[in-house]
Amino acid sequence: MRDADDREPVTPAEQASAEKILEEVCEDLPVRPGRVIITQDPDVQARATRVAGRTELLITLPTLRSASPDALRWIVAHECAHVTHNDSSLVRYTLVAITLVGSWFILLGTSFLLAMGHLWAQIIIVTVAVFLALLVGGTVIARATGRLRRSRPSAARAQVRELRCDIIATRRYGPDAAAEAIQLIAESDERSTHQPDENYSTHPTAALRLAVIKADEGRGEPDDVARRLHLALSSSAPDRRGSAASESKQIAAP
Repeated sequence: MRDADDREPVTPAEQASAEKILEEVCEDLPVRPGRVIITQDPDVQARATRVAGRTELLITLPTLRSASPDALRWIVAHECAHVTHNDSSLVRYTLVAITLVGSWFILLGTSFLLAMGHLWAQIIIVTVAVFLALLVGGTVIARATGRLRRSRPSAARAQVRELRCDIIATRRYGPDAAAEAIQLIAESDERSTHQPDENYSTHPTAALRLAVIKADEGRGEPDDVARRLHLALSSSAPDRRGSAASESKQIAAP
């Protein structure tokens, strides 16, 4: 583990605790654990990524110090569930594949047209053509996916993925850990410098997350359960993102 911020160093006990929690969660899922990076970034509470076949964890120091061990396990399990379901990799790999295929066709076409020209002229023109294809294609794709991310159907699918990871983590570590973790996440979101448009938010409210966890009966595929409960409960759960503490206590109560 390494500290990504020198303002408040991580103690050896905190290092060992976070590494142990990541190893336990990865063993339960199961995935291969990697390194843990601790940050002070207020816009990132926890995030897991797959690097060279291992799951790396980015987590904020305030979360590490304020959450109970069970809540930390829940948060880590939620993030690792995103990795096991390739939630971030699918879009990234698709865009890369589209760009590479488009550039390859441009390369072939340019080479054919310049087949009778000078070798160095071919190399220079083809290089420029590929660079422009990547630049223009990447810009078009970024704008297109940006519009898709801001659409209501896309936001709803993203919320279902979040709820699916909530269900996976809760089935392993229990509703009490889930309630504490979701409360911490909601309070962190309120302090965040980045406030998303609620009409296109990719993250469900604390109320909806807790309502789904409470309604989950512990059986069925998490994807199917999350989709069904999101459809049934999203219209009845409060729309506001504030008052996370009181909201969590009311909904998590039996």
